[in-house]
Amino acid sequence: MKILDIPQSGKRGLNVSQAGQFGQVSRALAIPSNPRTASQMTVRTILSRVAARWRVLQEAQRAAWMAAAKEAKSTTPQGLVITNTAGVVALKLTCPGNPGENTIVRASAPVSQGRESCNDFRILGTCPAPASGSADITGLYTGRYGVPTVGKKVYVRANQFIDGWESLPVTFWAIVPA
Repeated sequence: MKILDIPQSGKRGLNVSQAGQFGQVSRALAIPSNPRTASQMTVRTILSRVAARWRVLQEAQRAAWMAAAKEAKSTTPQGLVITNTAGVVALKLTCPGNPGENTIVRASAPVSQGRESCNDFRILGTCPAPASGSADITGLYTGRYGVPTVGKKVYVRANQFIDGWESLPVTFWAIVPA
């Protein structure tokens, strides 16, 4: 809440004061929860191990690693195609080549086609080997969310995961046709 007061910042008791865009702001202190779930702790452990290994590398080793990473050619999926043939819905990722077993496929539950973005993705599994330029992910998707209904939008995200490093994800969407 914006207040008229002497400029101040910091915590005082259960209140926090700071300068805001339109003047002095005071709010209640909020301590974020940290549930320390098993999966959260596993990710933190992996990240700390990778960071420790990265820190002990010499600068020449880091530069060589970065140069090799830029030259790595990967064939990740390039699009999502949903077909509906006689009521049988199929979801396929277009792939120019085999994305490999290191490509992770995530997806969201079917949403309204009016949605412009989606941030709620769950891992479906690794990308299956493509046949005729596309990888069929119908089984992965329907095993998690069921068959999407006509007119719904499906978001799929894919990225590579190699030696503990993840590439930036690429997001695709398509609407289930009638």
